[in-house]
Amino acid sequence: MTKESAGRPRSDINVTPLVDVCLVLLIIFIVITPMLGNKDLALPEGQAPPVKKLDPKTQIHLAMRNDSDLFLDSRSVSRNELPGALSAAHREHPEKALVILADKGLEYRSVRELMNRARDAGYKGVSLIAEKEKKAGK
Repeated sequence: MTKESAGRPRSDINVTPLVDVCLVLLIIFIVITPMLGNKDLALPEGQAPPVKKLDPKTQIHLAMRNDSDLFLDSRSVSRNELPGALSAAHREHPEKALVILADKGLEYRSVRELMNRARDAGYKGVSLIAEKEKKAGK
């Protein structure tokens, strides 16, 4: 620095601190990235299952809306009445399959709770109904 430029601000940018910070971030990402994925996980392979056409006469529908309203075969049921209603439906028609229709906005634990209640009522298994995924452009 000369005496003439000592009092004036400098117009050039010092990029050394910027490069230091970028290199540290790069090293952090290089170290952390392998820890994010679980390489020991082997997922099953398969195709979409064939659609089963079930006769509505052989089904009992248990529906849950996003606001947690429950319906057993289009009859409104409260959460407290649900275990008794499911047990009664199973005793009356043990040959019928239970089908759960759950709003897509529900949390998984709400659907799992319905499945547990069905198991407790005597149903060996339940079916879940979903809509076919719409492909982009159709």
